[in-house]
Order: sequence, then C-alpha cells, then structure tokens
Amino acid sequence: MNCAADRSYGLLKSGTPNTTRPTRTRLPNSALRPRISGDKMLETEILYGRNPVVEAASAGRKIHRIWLTDKTAKALKKSLSNHLDLVEIVTKEEIGKITGKRDHQGAAAETEPFVYADFEAISAIARGVVIAEEGVTDPRNLGAIIRSAVLLGAKGVIIPSKNSAQITPVVCHTSAGATEHIAIAKTESLPHSLKLLKSKGFTIAGATVPNEKSTAINEYIPPEKTVLILGSEWKGLSRKIESICDILLCIPQKTDFDSFNVSVAASILLWELIR
Repeated sequence: MNCAADRSYGLLKSGTPNTTRPTRTRLPNSALRPRISGDKMLETEILYGRNPVVEAASAGRKIHRIWLTDKTAKALKKSLSNHLDLVEIVTKEEIGKITGKRDHQGAAAETEPFVYADFEAISAIARGVVIAEEGVTDPRNLGAIIRSAVLLGAKGVIIPSKNSAQITPVVCHTSAGATEHIAIAKTESLPHSLKLLKSKGFTIAGATVPNEKSTAINEYIPPEKTVLILGSEWKGLSRKIESICDILLCIPQKTDFDSFNVSVAASILLWELIR
C-alpha cells in the first residue's frame, strides 16, 4: 500500500499518526530563485499564505514543492488533493526561513513565476471594466485592488512595467490569490496602451478627487466598455494620462479630509461602474 501522499500530511491511511520525521528543506530568503531543469536554469518564486498557495494550485500554475505545517496541512488536504505528492511537512519557523515572512499562515510553495496575459487579450474584451494604474508602487495596494477587481467582476488589469508594483508574492498574498483568476497585462507605455484601447471602443475614465473637472461616480452612466485608471496616492494621475481620459470620475466626500486609499477608491468606483 502506497501511503506516501498521506504521510506528507502526518497520517497513514489507517488514521494512525505517522512518526516518521519528514525531510526538512531550507531555502534562501528570496522570492525568486534559480532551478535547474535539464540544461536550463529556470526561475521560480516562493508564494506564501494559504489562499495564494491553494489558488495557484487550483488555477494550474506549475508548482514544484509545497511546504506546510502539520496544522495547515490537515486544513488544506482537500484543497490540495491533486498536489499531495509535492507536500512536505515542516515547522512554521522553517517556513519563515523559506519565505522570509512572518505572515505565511503555515503555507508556502515554490512555483513557476507569474505569467502575465497578452495585452491583446484585454483589448479584445467586448464589454465590461478593465482596471489600469499609474504609479501604484505599494504592492499591498496593488494586491487589494486586484482582489476587489476579481470579486466585483472586472475583466482585466493593466500595470506599467516601470514605476509600479509588479506581480510578486507580496501582491499575490495581499490579493488572497486573486492574481490567479484575472488577466493581468504589463505595458511598456501606458499612454500608448490607453490610446489603443480607446481606438477599440473603450472609454478611458480617470479616478480623481472631487474638483471642477470631475464627475461624481453616482451621477455617471457607464458605457459598455470602460478602462478605469487609478493614479498614485501621492500624485494622482499625471497630466499626460489625464489628457487621454474621456472623463474624470470622483467619489463624493462628506468632508474635505484628505482622500480615499487607492484600493478603497478602486472598489467603490468599480462597484458603481459594474452594478
């Protein structure tokens, strides 16, 4: 009887505890690391957190190894049923060393790097809302935006290749694994990409604070296809990007206290555009 998969979770098929001490593996504290496959050096990354690991597995991302604490392994046994042969039981301290993170929730996985979608796939969308961002450098804000985008039904996300957070394990963690369930494209030139989308029938709507140039989102009737573009929390949208926008949208505020966090603004605006 082959109990290898079940031993990974610390239990034999009979339900008796497995006392065999699992092999402990230590890795450098790095999100990206090289892996040798045949004659090729392949880059992999280390995801951490229960949801990112489970969602990466369910979405079909190539996974090489999974590290779980005994407690987490029992909780995720069903969710990772097709990957039990990759599971190693380790301590939470060892996962901390593997990931370099404290908030790993007892789960980590070595996977292929995130694969970005082709821009053409997003430009071909027939209807709905695409989110784009300019200068969102905080990976946690980007992760929160992507999580809301998936929950509220956005069709895609566009991020600049420079001066912006990229899709890293931190972003995947903050998004609770939502990065695996939406098309995310990267662009070398955001202005060029927005103009191209405009030529494809998208309305370019920029998010801004209330001012004489902006329209309150609750007074706006959305068209069939919209690109909602978000600026950085410190600078907002650049003049160049604003000049490409067909309309500037704002969220009405009861007081003049500062402004919404960019991920919160994204959620409110997206809800109003999609509902």
